[in-house]
Amino acid sequence: MAMLSTNRSEVARATLWGGLVAALVIAGIVLGSRGLKDFDTALVPSAGATVFAAFGLGYRYVRWLQRPPTRLYWFRGWQILFKAAHPPAGATTLIVSLGAISRPLHLVVIEAALVLLVLQAIAINRLAGLDYPFWLPRAPR
Repeated sequence: MAMLSTNRSEVARATLWGGLVAALVIAGIVLGSRGLKDFDTALVPSAGATVFAAFGLGYRYVRWLQRPPTRLYWFRGWQILFKAAHPPAGATTLIVSLGAISRPLHLVVIEAALVLLVLQAIAINRLAGLDYPFWLPRAPR
């Protein structure tokens, strides 16, 4: 299993999120028991374990999301779930729909810029030794 970095700011962020999740569970317990009026003392151990588990889950989830591949898959998953376009494609659509492009020549300029960006991405990734785009692998040497 890969070790996560022990950067203090990342640990502090994960601890803060874990505390927030635990606080939400505590708030749910207080609200659900009508201000602890209906909270029996026999429930204290299970409530404490639940709060502790919520903190642990929140902490580990945030630490897990701090890994670059996991973060990428997490954001892409949300994009797929909400059927959101990739941000550059969404931005182009927004620019056109808001009327920022008033002449056909402007659209041609944006399309040319997009083609140049894709060619630049292919060139940079190929120079770095990566297969980009994935459906067009490099020829074996």
